[in-house]
Amino acid sequence: MSETTPPPHPRRGDPAIARMVRVADALGPELGARVVFIGASLLPLLETEADVLSSPRPTRDVDAVTATRTYTQKAMLEERLRERGFKNSMAATHMDRWHAPDGTLFDLMACGSHSGGTGNAHDEWVIKNAIETSLPPTVRHASAIGLLLLKCAAYRDRGAKAPAASKDLADISALIATRPELEAEMRGAPEEIRAFVGGEIAKMLTPRTVSAIRAHIDDREPLIAGVADTVIEQLKAMSLTV
Repeated sequence: MSETTPPPHPRRGDPAIARMVRVADALGPELGARVVFIGASLLPLLETEADVLSSPRPTRDVDAVTATRTYTQKAMLEERLRERGFKNSMAATHMDRWHAPDGTLFDLMACGSHSGGTGNAHDEWVIKNAIETSLPPTVRHASAIGLLLLKCAAYRDRGAKAPAASKDLADISALIATRPELEAEMRGAPEEIRAFVGGEIAKMLTPRTVSAIRAHIDDREPLIAGVADTVIEQLKAMSLTV
């Protein structure tokens, strides 16, 4: 390895990160620069306390978002993906699922307001505030605040009715457990982001959800005592940032 080549990221061997590396390699530098990785695969990259949870949440796909202004731009991007060996998933229930050249499932959402785009301002914020990490290759991915923002929105839309079964709640719990500085980072976030996340967390903290958080933490086999209590206290603190 040359002196100018950065060493591999210490979590590169994690199965979720390894899948992200394979997708990023398949995308190549040009397409990779237009893609921001999101989702549970990021958790190992964002943790700053590695010795809290011993068991990762199993994942099988890689999620990402990209910015396109028109449906034509989205179609051109998809054509570039096909040129790079990506194939549309014929079994998917939505149009944005792909198979990478090695078979890895890859969900790539476009955040534009055009047909086929999410029209989601949160996606746009995550893209504008993405950070770069050299695995290698260099990938752009959501920040910890960005991932929390997206997970809070996802939990509201698809997880709140069954918190014990919610992967989004499990990911929120794991993110907070393994990144204790997240509460302080949230205090420095823009007001509109603090307001949304704080409001969603305030609605989230029902006895039923608190019980589910404890179960999600237990499923991850914590290595130290009191992890669930710490997560719940940090969630309460973030709910006060409204």
